[in-house]
Amino acid sequence: MADAEYPKYVVPGDRVPCLEMMEDAPESGEPPRLRLGPGLVQVKDEIVAVKAGMLHHVPERNQWWIVTDQKRYVPAAGDDVVGVITNKLAEAYKVDIGSAHPAVLSYMAFEGASKRNRPTHNVGDLVYARVAVAMKDMDPEIECVNPKSLKANGYGLLAGGFVIKTSLAFARSMLDPNFYVHKALEKHFPAFETAVGQNGRIWIAAATPMLTIAIADALQRSTSMEKQEFEKYVKDLAAELKRSTE
Repeated sequence: MADAEYPKYVVPGDRVPCLEMMEDAPESGEPPRLRLGPGLVQVKDEIVAVKAGMLHHVPERNQWWIVTDQKRYVPAAGDDVVGVITNKLAEAYKVDIGSAHPAVLSYMAFEGASKRNRPTHNVGDLVYARVAVAMKDMDPEIECVNPKSLKANGYGLLAGGFVIKTSLAFARSMLDPNFYVHKALEKHFPAFETAVGQNGRIWIAAATPMLTIAIADALQRSTSMEKQEFEKYVKDLAAELKRSTE
């Protein structure tokens, strides 16, 4: 559950208490590895804001980021992204992740990959990946494995389904399991999967194409609805779909 005091407005130079909160955490409930998103940098022993906007915190993921009016996605190490393979090179794929430069995805950056066992994905395939390297004036590098376990852990090829594009702020909100849009959809449509990219892309896959499209449409509509209005819309939509299949 997100802290009651967040989100809150910050300006460049404001200190963010990420490290202090990790130190104060009880040993039995240590937070996961710190994940800093856009607008935050570490300067010596402090985390400071470098952009003005709303500071968000999701304790379950120990993730912090600042939401601004930024339109184009700027890769940050640790971000989860939904990308489209646009080219196949000798040792890697080129992947469109919505940033200024395409990302590089090595053939070795998949679970179980080796020189003898290389992945055989094609141009146009969708992948869910993690940004491994993001440096100025360099193409970002992404990977489809958890760097600690070297297992896929949900990363990899996204087969079927449907992708929608949203604002960067909305996509990041969808990472919070307590976000009302998330909870409303899970309550009325329990059998579906999503892969949320912090690059403003969300992949949805359900049991049928009709259900997949309905959920995708609901997600897009949610951005122009208040909480109660959206919850009622989803409830009515689920009832309508149930009647149509009886």
